[in-house]
Amino acid sequence: MDPFSFVSGNLRGWSSPDQDGEHAWHYRAPLYAALLRERSPALIGFQEFLETNHGDLESALPFHAWAMGRLCGTREYVPIYWDTRRFRSIRTESFWLNPWREIKAVGWDAQNERAVTCVELEDLETGNHLLVVNTHLDHLGEVARVRGARLILDFLEEWPQAMPIILMGDFNSSPYRPIRRTAFTPRTFGLFAVAGFMDAYRSVTGVWPPPATFHDYRGTEYVPDQHGTWYIDWPLTRNLRVLSAEIIRNPPGTHPVSDHYPVEAVVTYTGES
Repeated sequence: MDPFSFVSGNLRGWSSPDQDGEHAWHYRAPLYAALLRERSPALIGFQEFLETNHGDLESALPFHAWAMGRLCGTREYVPIYWDTRRFRSIRTESFWLNPWREIKAVGWDAQNERAVTCVELEDLETGNHLLVVNTHLDHLGEVARVRGARLILDFLEEWPQAMPIILMGDFNSSPYRPIRRTAFTPRTFGLFAVAGFMDAYRSVTGVWPPPATFHDYRGTEYVPDQHGTWYIDWPLTRNLRVLSAEIIRNPPGTHPVSDHYPVEAVVTYTGES
């Protein structure tokens, strides 16, 4: 039975030459498309994704369908893509992360509107059902991150406990320890861990403290990550077996695809080889 891969990545797809100079999305789009062609993931979760980004990446994803989810005030979505040769969509859901869920508004102490996208898929090879979730928690609001995580977990209780789940996102917090001089704490990760989710990357690498996924386009030269606090794009799984995982770093001397490294994992269903 064939395993399948998923990639989670924050595109910073809205950036322009005035904002990011040589790292503007216009210059990085071909690099991201090339990465997707090379990796050919069955599932993808993007963050900081604009509708126009789809056209830039479409040629690299000729067999993928997608669900965009809810639009946030920053013009971004948290879409999910799936390879239609392997998966068929059963149900899609999306809601905003605020006390009202169905009202487009900023929640709690967040700076921006935030949302979550969920797709229930049928695996055409096995008949298994799989739930894929993608989100982007707020970069400033600690209450918003914790309450948003609780909303997602409350929603996941609607599915059977044995349902295989992949949860991707830019969580803007680390499982390690607070980012210095900020309110970023490991509380958000702890909520998912208590609910039975496993960090796919660390489960197979055992790396501790975890390496940075956010690097501000500076790669290994990003000094603030000396203490593992910028590992904020942790991919989570439940009821799946993780076979391998990688933080996809660009080779030295080459342009990065984003200010976040994408993370890839290869998984199979529990009990399968």
